[in-house]
Amino acid sequence: MPSLSDLLVALLDHAVEFVVIGGFAAVAHGSSILTQDLDLCVPFTAMNCERLLKALSAFHPRHRENKAPLTSSVPALMRFKNIYLVTDAGPLDLLGQVTGLGPYAALEQHVITLPLHDRTCRILDIEALITAKKSMGRPKDKEVIVQLQAIQNAPKPRRK
Repeated sequence: MPSLSDLLVALLDHAVEFVVIGGFAAVAHGSSILTQDLDLCVPFTAMNCERLLKALSAFHPRHRENKAPLTSSVPALMRFKNIYLVTDAGPLDLLGQVTGLGPYAALEQHVITLPLHDRTCRILDIEALITAKKSMGRPKDKEVIVQLQAIQNAPKPRRK
């Protein structure tokens, strides 16, 4: 069975524009809270939707609520603001904006890049991730916020 990492690699290989947000980003920053899904902020532009459909096709994406297959129509996909899917690799949330931060374009100043399987992956920086988690106000985010703040405030090792 494919993993969420396999899904990320497919998205990167198809040049899909996205920023990793949510639990996967928290883990990338050092949080010990494990996540069962992949949350991405994406622009729902024609080119990105086309790339997204190609990247996801091998993972059989279905809408989480009604289990209907994801549309293969780029114009139909472009009308979405958020899409909540289940795939062969696991749950995938595609969001047009991040609560507390704004739409995809507003995230540019809050992105870092990290290596992932010989590729470069764009991830929400720790400060913006904390802001987003606080804005969500969900009980499940409280422990993640505590961990991220501890990571953010930890002394950095000195370089020689």
